[in-house]
Amino acid sequence: MDYEKYRGWLAKPGWELWAPGCYTDYVESPVNNERLSVSVNIVHEHRFAFLYWATFFQKYFIKKKYPFASKPILISLDYHDDVGADSDCEASVLESLDISNKTELTMFCWSYLRSLNDGHILPALYLDMFSDVYILNTEPDTGQDRTYLDRNKNEHSIKYFNDERIIVAALETVTAPIYLDIDLDFFTKYEDPSGVIGSSKMIPTEDIEYILRLKNPLMSRIYPNLIGLTIATEVHHCGGYRNSMRILDILNNEFFSGSLMSDSAKWNSDT
Repeated sequence: MDYEKYRGWLAKPGWELWAPGCYTDYVESPVNNERLSVSVNIVHEHRFAFLYWATFFQKYFIKKKYPFASKPILISLDYHDDVGADSDCEASVLESLDISNKTELTMFCWSYLRSLNDGHILPALYLDMFSDVYILNTEPDTGQDRTYLDRNKNEHSIKYFNDERIIVAALETVTAPIYLDIDLDFFTKYEDPSGVIGSSKMIPTEDIEYILRLKNPLMSRIYPNLIGLTIATEVHHCGGYRNSMRILDILNNEFFSGSLMSDSAKWNSDT
């Protein structure tokens, strides 16, 4: 492989490389619209959510523009456990990562983070991007609650939930800002018990609508504190494009009065 050739390609354009197939929209912040907007980011492969988390961290923490007293909690809705393992946090790699360089950050997400898209949360914690992490999984075997030490020896809690009612109860006392991460395969289940890629089917539409409706139990706990949103389409794990796009459409309809990626997207907070 001719690495020098590829380095030349990356240097030639004169602008920063951004991950292809990733889209961003901005909507009003329900927390502090004068100093913050909610960045809504759609990615195909879940690991590229790290790109947007790092960009948020760079913009608000490194540049000291964060308007709140505490770091955000990351809440992730996912069929799988995407936290990752300690081996995903090689100190020399993460500490040398220049998150202000979009080309470097994009290449890191693409080539370093797990290609299975299940190891991107722990690296974000290692770099202290979030205070704690709440994981709502539908996979039968969820992870174990743990405390994790970041590069500065700060403690972070990682908590797992497999019942919406339990996480709703846990969020009753949460006042910190929330960064929400949704993998659309959260709203699917495997037809094949072995979990073969592409064998997923959607849960009933009314169940998806209930979970995502801003006035219903889960989102009514999250929305008032929401400062960022990443959405992973993960078409293979949703059973294909049809399921993934249907779920995304339901999310769009429940969250917004207009379409994402247009000038008309506004929160459905009054319905």
